[in-house]
Amino acid sequence: MVQDVTDFGAVGDSTTNDTQAIRDAADAAGPGGTVYFPAGTYLVGENSRQPLTYPSGGDWDGLNWQGESHEATTLKMAGGQPDSFFIWRGKSSAGAIVDATFSQLDINMNKQNQPADEPSQAILVGQGSGTLKMRDCIVRNSNAGGVKIHDTVDLDIEHCEFRDIGRPDNSYNGHAINPNYSSSGTCDVRRTLFENTIASDIDVGDDIDADYVTCTIHRCYSEGSPVLVKLDPANAKTTISNTKFVAGSGGVPSGGVKSNNNDAECGSIELDNVEIVGPTDGPGIKLGAATD
Repeated sequence: MVQDVTDFGAVGDSTTNDTQAIRDAADAAGPGGTVYFPAGTYLVGENSRQPLTYPSGGDWDGLNWQGESHEATTLKMAGGQPDSFFIWRGKSSAGAIVDATFSQLDINMNKQNQPADEPSQAILVGQGSGTLKMRDCIVRNSNAGGVKIHDTVDLDIEHCEFRDIGRPDNSYNGHAINPNYSSSGTCDVRRTLFENTIASDIDVGDDIDADYVTCTIHRCYSEGSPVLVKLDPANAKTTISNTKFVAGSGGVPSGGVKSNNNDAECGSIELDNVEIVGPTDGPGIKLGAATD
């Protein structure tokens, strides 16, 4: 079932707090339905730093959050957040994000009007399952990150853009996509643009010494970031194909592909038709001794 957020009182004028109207539409649509956003700029989070945290009980399982187009529909985080902030979140004290789809949305975290030292993610999964899909979305202006997974939710991202993720005065740095899995899962990123990420575009895995993440990056383009892919010990295998990386200075030493730990086993990396273009402050590929 499709539920239009404006039927529940959302205004989309960039100043009215539309959080409750959007939650009401999601309650009516779920599970398995579509929350539809007509053209407009929908302000969320004016009274909550985690406005679209999933409820317990599975009521939002399988939801599709869909805009009219990413040029026309924006979800904007209200400024002045007092602590860490996220638009969508699945957490153990509330509900899990299960089989979610995000399409045709411009997700603006509004970092210009946030405290510099507070971490943020557009989507943070602390508890979840199934697949999180993104299609034709823009994620931009986040203090710290774009999409981060702490549980095991497969990522399927295509025709998306990640812009201006992270800031040099934030100690959490910035990774556009971070599949930080707790057991085996896949991250598939295709035909996606990265611009001006402060740390790395895709941070594969965590410091857990286990082969958890299998990542595929295909037909992507990155410009202005210091690192395209950073490999942590939880990386099993990352494959990059038909992709171009034009390095920027960012906040860390540059390199197209690097391992984050020179001593730990960081899995393997396979490159096929990948172009890495300077200027860089380091080598195009920098792998530790324990990375194949």
